[in-house]
Amino acid sequence: MPISLEQIATLAPDQKSVDAAKAIAVPAFWQHIGVDPSALWGVFGRGSGYLVKIDLANLGSACSCPSRKYPCKHSLALLTLFSQIPDSAQIETPPDWVSDWIKKRQDRAARQADTAKKPPKPVDRKAQAKRAEERFQKVRTGVEFLSLWLDDLMREGLAGLETKPFSYWDQPARRMIDSQAKGLASRIWNCAEIVGNGPDWPDRLAAHLGRIKLLIHAFERIDTLSPDLHSEVRQLIGWSTSQEEIDAQDEKVHDEWFVIGQRTEEEERFRSQRSWLMGRQTRREALILQFASARESFPETIVPGETLDTTLAFYPGSLRQRARISSLGSNRVEEEIVPKGHATIDEFLTFYAGQLALNPWMGSCSCSLESITLTNEDGQWFVRDQNSAGLPIRTSHIWKLLAESGGHPFQLFGEWNGNSLVPLGAIIHGKYRLCT
Repeated sequence: MPISLEQIATLAPDQKSVDAAKAIAVPAFWQHIGVDPSALWGVFGRGSGYLVKIDLANLGSACSCPSRKYPCKHSLALLTLFSQIPDSAQIETPPDWVSDWIKKRQDRAARQADTAKKPPKPVDRKAQAKRAEERFQKVRTGVEFLSLWLDDLMREGLAGLETKPFSYWDQPARRMIDSQAKGLASRIWNCAEIVGNGPDWPDRLAAHLGRIKLLIHAFERIDTLSPDLHSEVRQLIGWSTSQEEIDAQDEKVHDEWFVIGQRTEEEERFRSQRSWLMGRQTRREALILQFASARESFPETIVPGETLDTTLAFYPGSLRQRARISSLGSNRVEEEIVPKGHATIDEFLTFYAGQLALNPWMGSCSCSLESITLTNEDGQWFVRDQNSAGLPIRTSHIWKLLAESGGHPFQLFGEWNGNSLVPLGAIIHGKYRLCT
């Protein structure tokens, strides 16, 4: 599968690594570069050099250099060079240091698959039930506190919130952490980000607080909810979903999954990644969430614009939106297979309304629109379809999109949060382009 420079950049731990890789992605720096259907490898520098190897099945890499970053600049440079000058690599049988590494990776994947098939160890059901009940009571106490706190807030009104210190929001949020309701804690911290941010912040805050209150009401009636909504509410409150629960759903969908876009966010000590996929046959959306420390790679290498021939296992919930890759060693499809998007904006908004009806707490969903153009009205950028319907977009790459599309209609992929569309990728002149 050909990979673009933009797609390679999504693999990098930071921009410095991208810049450093570009500087050494020159044949003169490499003693030798080889390739076969399973791997790409090279020797960088003089003397014994650094031994660089890349698994073409999933773009995993390894290098003998001492860098703590993953992937290192040498791995990124080798991918960059091969992407730009494919003839720089000789097609040949891999040396032992490459084939042994590939075999170890394949053996490890096979062991993981075998482990997954093994029956789970016996569990002390009585002790497990006791721990579950203790946590439920702890969460319920925290939810009762938060419900009263929200009532007090609404009685006082929103007018004076701009003068409140951060501790006004931080204290109840930390109370939720102590109650093991981290999902509610995140929503309270989000309130602090909304206050004072834009002229319409009171409306957005009121809507956000309303959704928190609705979630509290749902938790208070959790025993009466349908199984899907029951699972959804538990996850939103802060319960994690076990591997057992995912497998119990038995909802595994095989398709050719096109990665329409990706967002990576960095905190001080960790990174999170949201990858949106769309099935070619099922036209079903899937969200894969991954987390890693600042220096580690994500468990799965997912590149925007690629197509994965794989099986996804969906998490329980009302939307069945979040998923994980179920089959190890997913095949990357050589041909770029792009599923069709929504023909009109009205069609997409009808789909979005249906999603909201199933889950009113939905933060965002993927959006794929056919034949849209970009327009500017009073300083605000919009995407418009052939019926002149529009959606506001939020991006710092608007001029890049305009230049590449040349004002002509193109297919756009993005993330819609109910207020604005964040472009993630596009098909322009038949090629996938990153928008982030």
